[in-house]
Amino acid sequence: MGDVLNLRLARKKRDRQREADNAAARRLSFGRSKAERKIEGAQRDKSASNLDGHRIGSGEANEVAGRETIDRDRRSQDERQS
Repeated sequence: MGDVLNLRLARKKRDRQREADNAAARRLSFGRSKAERKIEGAQRDKSASNLDGHRIGSGEANEVAGRETIDRDRRSQDERQS
């Protein structure tokens, strides 16, 4: 015969192990230090400003060349809505 097992204690042990595994997975995905979050935010801001600096404006040069001006923000909003 096998050993006698208290099912209530076994169930609690199993639940604790599941919670510990879930917590470990969440720490990997969300657990970052304040310095890491700050560095990522600075990199995101820098890349956004760099992209904006290279964007073609809707100034006089486009009108002289006969190019149609594009409102990029409006176009991206229209794409999100559809």
